[in-house]
Amino acid sequence: MRIYITGHRNPDMDSVTSAYAYSVLKNRMDSANEYVPVMLGPANSGTKRFFASLGIELPQFLKDVRPRVSEV
Repeated sequence: MRIYITGHRNPDMDSVTSAYAYSVLKNRMDSANEYVPVMLGPANSGTKRFFASLGIELPQFLKDVRPRVSEV
């Protein structure tokens, strides 16, 4: 099962890095599921620079996280 990990709607550095780090931890602890970090808004320039300096790709931006009938 794919599980999305996110911070708040207007992501700042702590929100994005927390979602990323928690997804890495959960993927190492639970191989039965896939934990995917996501952002609910665009990353600010500081967050983009931080991820780039580490050579890590920013989490995917999800515009809408509401469940759909086909997913239930």
